[in-house]
Amino acid sequence: MAAPLFFLAAASIGGANPPLDAARLDLMHSRLWGRAEAVRTFLPSALEAIAPLLFGYVSTLFGAHTSGSGNPSASSGGNGGGLDATFLIMLLPLLLAGLLLVLRARRTYPRDVATAAKRNTRSTPTDPRCRPRRGQSDRDLRRMNRGPRSACGQFGVAVSARG
Repeated sequence: MAAPLFFLAAASIGGANPPLDAARLDLMHSRLWGRAEAVRTFLPSALEAIAPLLFGYVSTLFGAHTSGSGNPSASSGGNGGGLDATFLIMLLPLLLAGLLLVLRARRTYPRDVATAAKRNTRSTPTDPRCRPRRGQSDRDLRRMNRGPRSACGQFGVAVSARG
């Protein structure tokens, strides 16, 4: 009976990830998606690697009872006396960060999406002559389109010779 419920719980928790990823990428310029996802993957991985060490350190601080000589007493090793305080202490920053994130995101998300959409439409070349050809990088295209005789305008639209 527990296995199907665990499966349902895992699917419910994991089901929130794709919409969150889509919302996060809506705010980024399309050319920066790879870099944004790399940073998004690296930071949580690094912080998740540090979390057990920090949790153990805080737990040791609250659980270690010292004798008069400053050494931890033998009775404190393994009784878990500091775990309850550690869970409560570590839970407070998590709740505050989530609350601040939700409050700020609800206020700024529509404006951020509109700005990203406007930037994406401006920077996408509309004329085929302004797009890079096979084997040609964006840098080569920008180099070709510099100067007054450029075939492409600022936003990737072909400019006629008459102006």
